[in-house]
Amino acid sequence: MGAPTFWARHQEHTSKAVLGARFVGPLEVFCSSKDYGSGVHPGYNRTMVSDAELLQRWRNGDRKAGAELFGRYYTTVERFFMNKVPDASTEIRDLVQETFMALVESRDRIEHVERFHTYVFSVAYKLFQNHLRKKYRRGSRERLYDFDNLSVHDVSASPRSLLGKHEEQRILLEGLRRIPVSDQTLLELYYWEDVNTAEIAVVLGIPRGTVKSRLRSARRRLEQTIRTITESAEVLENTLSDLDVWARRCRQLLGDGPSESQE
Repeated sequence: MGAPTFWARHQEHTSKAVLGARFVGPLEVFCSSKDYGSGVHPGYNRTMVSDAELLQRWRNGDRKAGAELFGRYYTTVERFFMNKVPDASTEIRDLVQETFMALVESRDRIEHVERFHTYVFSVAYKLFQNHLRKKYRRGSRERLYDFDNLSVHDVSASPRSLLGKHEEQRILLEGLRRIPVSDQTLLELYYWEDVNTAEIAVVLGIPRGTVKSRLRSARRRLEQTIRTITESAEVLENTLSDLDVWARRCRQLLGDGPSESQE
């Protein structure tokens, strides 16, 4: 799946609602499907144009800036959902589209433009929470989904498409799906997206001072879960001894998109 799908289906809506009376064209005008896998516009230099500048240009009527901003984040948003939603491309596509439509609708209400990427993750996480609540209610109508205790594995099967090239990747991805949703999201943001602790607090809606301790707890929980998944002592040792390395490799497996290293 690729970015042009979203823009092709919503071009008319966005052109009238936000981007102007006439949108310059779907995203493939700026970003060919061949180059889109990186999640970055082919001719774009990230050091020259910030997210905040693109957002401001978009607000001022620059339609191309809006398309470029979305092109920059499409792969990132898609990756956010890929290890959380089962092998149903329709669900992933719908969640990605809902995220970008929410961004379109809230464009002029974003307060901290210099932290646009944090806002993107916040929107995606809230939409995913709503998605899980709906699925969980269908199976247990009188109970609420507890994101600090229940995992995505509790309500859905593992995505078959995410079988890694290495057993360590498969084990790690499955382990992430078996820990509580809040822990999974925290670890994926930290290791895959280089989101710093202050911004993780914003995305998850938790006190900033608790993020580091929650990171340690989440990592311990992940390690304990991984021990229950594999019977291979060698795979277990490889995965746990180089957890950071395998986490980065899983990011590559799911698709590299733009991320900013945050101090």
